[in-house]
Amino acid sequence: MNELDFMKLAELFADKPLIIYLAIFFFTFVLEDVATASAALLSSYGHVMPELAYVSLLAGIVLGDLGLYGLGYGASHFKWAKRLLERKKVTLVNKWLNKREVIAVLGARFIPGARLPTYTAMGFFRLSFTKFMITVFFASVVWTSLLFGIIYTVGEVFVDELHSWRWPMAAFMIILVLLLPRLIEHIVSKRTKL
Repeated sequence: MNELDFMKLAELFADKPLIIYLAIFFFTFVLEDVATASAALLSSYGHVMPELAYVSLLAGIVLGDLGLYGLGYGASHFKWAKRLLERKKVTLVNKWLNKREVIAVLGARFIPGARLPTYTAMGFFRLSFTKFMITVFFASVVWTSLLFGIIYTVGEVFVDELHSWRWPMAAFMIILVLLLPRLIEHIVSKRTKL
């Protein structure tokens, strides 16, 4: 399901906003950035209330991140995992993450593909859940507010000014939102190599 399919599906349920809010919540577990863009566009098109779409979105994102921590924590209880924890390289990773827990959470939030291994490892190493939860919430609020706000604001322009061009432009904006973090990561990695 892509973002345009999600938007069409939401239009079908326009008279049942609770279903749309639940779809936004659960879609964050599949494609978080697409769910964010779709929720913002649905809000700007007037299909849902922006405040409730944002809360549904944020709740799904935070719960998904906490779930990754939980997966790692659960995996650490297996016998094979306990043996793995005794390896020297794993111990070094554990110490590194322990010293940089907040920075690692924030970095993983903004680097595509980094949340799964980072957040799961934090649970696996049983790092402070309270610190993890607070940092995840803070990082999610910042990132989600930024994306949602930009797309919501631009979405209003789509509705008011672009009429028949709104769907192609919406698709372009969503693609841009999905690719922009990867482009930034690429630029940063090139600079750090210099």
